[in-house]
Amino acid sequence: MGKLLSVSVASYKVEDYIRKTLESCVIPELMDKLEVLVIVDGVCDRTPEIAREFEVKYPDTFRVIEKENGGYGTTVNRGVDEASGKYFKLLDGDDTFDKKGLTRLIHELEDTDADWIISAKRLIQEKDGISKVSYPVSDDLVDELDGQTLGAETIDFDIYSSMWNNTVKTEILKKHLPELPGGCQYTDELFNTYFLPYVKKVKFVLEPVYEYLLRYREPDEETKKKNLENFIFIRKKELKFFGKVPKTKNHRTFKYRIKTYYQRLLMAVLSMKPSKEMYVVYRQLESYCKKVAPEIYEDAVVGGKKIEILRKTGYNYWVFLIFAKTVKDYIMKDKVSIE
Repeated sequence: MGKLLSVSVASYKVEDYIRKTLESCVIPELMDKLEVLVIVDGVCDRTPEIAREFEVKYPDTFRVIEKENGGYGTTVNRGVDEASGKYFKLLDGDDTFDKKGLTRLIHELEDTDADWIISAKRLIQEKDGISKVSYPVSDDLVDELDGQTLGAETIDFDIYSSMWNNTVKTEILKKHLPELPGGCQYTDELFNTYFLPYVKKVKFVLEPVYEYLLRYREPDEETKKKNLENFIFIRKKELKFFGKVPKTKNHRTFKYRIKTYYQRLLMAVLSMKPSKEMYVVYRQLESYCKKVAPEIYEDAVVGGKKIEILRKTGYNYWVFLIFAKTVKDYIMKDKVSIE
């Protein structure tokens, strides 16, 4: 019998975490339905050694794949290529699954043919272990949607899903997912975008499955600048992709994803040290978006008051500086994440 779920575990310098990560995939009664691909992105510590212990103990479930270091996107590419399960899910090598949630997810996968299954996630602070469940829909919809399958064209509410919420039909990824770039950050958000136009049916399993370990460290200005370069690179790919894809049944959700990602990019620019350079970057991004994805450009003012004001003032430089200094207040008020 073929595997039901393939889990691709991106693993780079995670020897302190990988054992717990892989142990969270061990559910004895479901091992025949699960495939765990540990993609080692360059051997530089004991990560593959620890992972092979699981491969030896559960040879029909775990497989360790070593490759040259190429960055997160290349691990996703390899995982999709190697996957044999009907459905595909990503897991970072320092995160875990909630076993109860994973068990329910696998049981739900047995009884569905949906293209996209959306689950909740749990955020865990590494420093103090405090956790919080995060839902991909508004709280008032959780009970109503849990366990439901909807046609993509009927969804008239916002879905705030990230890579950690998603389980996707493998055949969609094999057929439609372009090769993700290596050597840069935020490629998980490309993955989170590229499959959306091809979704016709969506199932909601609103129980925490993914446990995301928050290991945030405040970056210095040079690191922030490099991160922003990656952010811009990825966002431009998303905008260009959106502008080329014809409208599909899942267009509303697809558009919402790209719009919120674009808003986050503009807020990231405003979060940098205020300067003429960042002002030019902001204006260039607006010009690019208007050219390649005019629908996103028009929609970006919805929930983006500062974007709207900057446009109405003709991108007045002094208004830009004021907004740059108060962007943290904006993020708290409008809940636009720039992590």
